[in-house]
Amino acid sequence: MKPSSLLLRLRSIWIMTSWIRNETLAAAAMVVHRREQNMERRQYEQMLQFAERQMAAKSPTKKMHIVRILDDYIVPVECSL
Repeated sequence: MKPSSLLLRLRSIWIMTSWIRNETLAAAAMVVHRREQNMERRQYEQMLQFAERQMAAKSPTKKMHIVRILDDYIVPVECSL
């Protein structure tokens, strides 16, 4: 039995919508990735600007942190008084 033209048309529409959905997901993932990179770059630039006035250190996770050196102790700025 030969499939009807309506079923063939619906199948092609179903294939196209799934392809468009996949393309949309890929584009959204790229936008999110680029936004995260821009946010990281801005934070890094702000850190560098602030680090010119203060001291900066890298944590084991490779993130920059601003620190204060108090005699024998290194204290993160978030914990300082």
